[in-house]
Amino acid sequence: MSPNDDFFVDTSFKFVKCKICNGRMFIKSLIMAVFLSASALPAYALVCTVKAIKGVSYGKPIQIEFGVVARPGKADELFNLITQGMHNEAAHCCIACLVPVGTKILITQQGSGSHTIRVLDGESRGCVGTLTVESIGNCK
Repeated sequence: MSPNDDFFVDTSFKFVKCKICNGRMFIKSLIMAVFLSASALPAYALVCTVKAIKGVSYGKPIQIEFGVVARPGKADELFNLITQGMHNEAAHCCIACLVPVGTKILITQQGSGSHTIRVLDGESRGCVGTLTVESIGNCK
């Protein structure tokens, strides 16, 4: 857009000129306030805990007492390597951290089968990655 259009924003985002309202409005503080309030903490962020999940290994029921956090963008590769029995390769390439049951986590982005999380306490505090929905419980 250019200054000849009915409405434009200059590149510094300090002023908005509007021919319709015949003047300039100072909106830098408004833009900054909106940006800071939106970036502080996403509205959908939930604090949850890691929960145990039940599974079957060699025909026997088992309970997994930790959450496997995949590195960002590596969840599909991790799943494929584990299902092919390539556990060492999966551990080296795709696992960000292992989180014990009861550890607090923050969901930063929700998905349908997994969520992007950040670990809030314990030895893995600060670890960021993807955790399956089944491994997450007690959200507040």
